[in-house]
Amino acid sequence: MTLFATFLILLYCLGHSYWNFLVKKSDNPQIMLVLIAIGSWVIFSPLALVYILINPISLESWMFIIINSVLQIFYYAFLGKAYKLADLSIVYPLARGSAVFFIPFWGIIFLNESVSFSAIIGISMIFIGLIFISLIPIINKNLIINKNLVIGIGLSILVGLNISLYTIVDKKAVSSVNPFIYPILITVGGSLGAILFTGSKNKIADLKFQFKNHYFTVISGSIIMYIAYSVMLYALNISKMSYAATARELTIIVGIIWSYFFLKEKLTITRFFAILIIFFGAIIISVSK
Repeated sequence: MTLFATFLILLYCLGHSYWNFLVKKSDNPQIMLVLIAIGSWVIFSPLALVYILINPISLESWMFIIINSVLQIFYYAFLGKAYKLADLSIVYPLARGSAVFFIPFWGIIFLNESVSFSAIIGISMIFIGLIFISLIPIINKNLIINKNLVIGIGLSILVGLNISLYTIVDKKAVSSVNPFIYPILITVGGSLGAILFTGSKNKIADLKFQFKNHYFTVISGSIIMYIAYSVMLYALNISKMSYAATARELTIIVGIIWSYFFLKEKLTITRFFAILIIFFGAIIISVSK
């Protein structure tokens, strides 16, 4: 990847991990996630309207937008529920990292991308780091295994699969739709559809209550979500999907830092070692051709 693409990925990592931190520390993660997602398109919708009027979007691009909107619904639904059941330090790296396993295969199969030997090493290092960071502590019984944890892990992996699928759609779509407009369009349907999966009996009332009491968190999280997704899409547009989408999992490290310092979740030696593996794996990918 180019130095500029790597810089954009780093910006994405900071922004993406931060809004996930805001969701996890909320007293109702599912509702907070939906509110931040809704805000991310409401705030910037004038940009999308002007763009569409000046640059009409093709039917093929609208198909990509609709497909990704459906995937976004399940992304928000699975992620919000996973945060309700398990720690950020488990859900975030497992959700982000499991996508690493799928993305290179999709890039080769659907986009005819080639993956260099050095990139394979980097991708493998990130995947190994994922195993150390999420699964080994559970196997070693450092964490109490219960129903909520098992379901949380399962949902996290589903989120990772979802990420890998919508990344393919993203890569195809941003070649014809501006990467700073595309996130606005896909998040409309995704966020509104996700309301159905918030697990709340009185969904509208809970949304209003959360916004009234945490409006600054919602607005700041919405702005950061939009910017983070947009810069990542721009990096994806100028790089190979297998490289950019894998290197962005550096966000796992930032997410664990948030969970350790601000949520007071445990950072074991095993997880610290995994952070180093993921970090150097991402560096190898960033310099791969």
